[in-house]
Amino acid sequence: MSLNLLGLATLALVFPQKGTDSLDALRRSFDQHAGVNVDAYVEKPYRGSDMMRVRFLVDAAGRRRTEVIGPLAMQGRVFIDDGTSYITYFPDRHLVQIHTAPPSENNLDRRMELIRRNYRLEMENKVTFAGRPALVIVAAPRDAALKTHRFTLDAATFVPLKTETVDALGNVTVKFRVSRISFPARFDRDTFGAPEGEGIRRETQRPPERVAFPGSREAEQRLGFVPAMPRRIKRFNRQGDDLLDWRGIKTMATKWGDGLVRLTVFQFRTGASPAPPPRPDEGPKVGEDVDGVRIEVYGDDVPVSVREGVLAAYVRILQGRAKAQDP
Repeated sequence: MSLNLLGLATLALVFPQKGTDSLDALRRSFDQHAGVNVDAYVEKPYRGSDMMRVRFLVDAAGRRRTEVIGPLAMQGRVFIDDGTSYITYFPDRHLVQIHTAPPSENNLDRRMELIRRNYRLEMENKVTFAGRPALVIVAAPRDAALKTHRFTLDAATFVPLKTETVDALGNVTVKFRVSRISFPARFDRDTFGAPEGEGIRRETQRPPERVAFPGSREAEQRLGFVPAMPRRIKRFNRQGDDLLDWRGIKTMATKWGDGLVRLTVFQFRTGASPAPPPRPDEGPKVGEDVDGVRIEVYGDDVPVSVREGVLAAYVRILQGRAKAQDP
């Protein structure tokens, strides 16, 4: 995910020292294992004009807990990442779902290299935000088709306090903002454990299956078709290929990232049920049917024109394959 409410687990307990530049400060803000406890109240857009309000906690080991305060339809839900499992608690259903965490994709060196390649970084003057001294870093894209990102970081810990995007017309969108934050010395022992209690049911679900050879005959046997797999896409680096089973529909999901934003490309048989629904922050889909295969491209903060370019790369592969098979 781009920096969102879960992206608050990006910490380092050091004051900016002389010589700390914008790339170094941003790197520290992405560090998930920097030894700081955080208790923050966060707001972010949710499904259009609505706002999601959560309490977000992260401990020095990088374990995370998100408690939904609003909207009312999600109030009371709890999301926990304890490093080995993703845990979701649905209070209205008295249900705890536990997913085994997939292999980590947090290659910080690679991410920072992508940011350096795709963006120009600048550190602005210090400000005060949420009662904390803060510094502002602007990441301007080298490609004018993409959006500018602005990060407001706590000056003492580099915890993100606010993230924004600015489009080509100057329209500013706040991705999340902290309204209150503290740094407790410790948390209760059960803070990052699965909720327990009378009547609470547990379900353990299998994680997505990581595919070692996408685009191969092995993938065809699993999916019923050979998925398109571009070797490279301008600006983006491939971050992983997952085989999903959504209500019996086999789907290939490929993630591409440029360091700050991420695209997800779904491929599945046409005539089947739609691909897994996107998270609310993944934006509207762009899609096309080619030779019996449906391709859909999602991406938060990625303009439609860029997503259409990614879609075209996949379509060309499938169309070329279909022509080669024509008698």
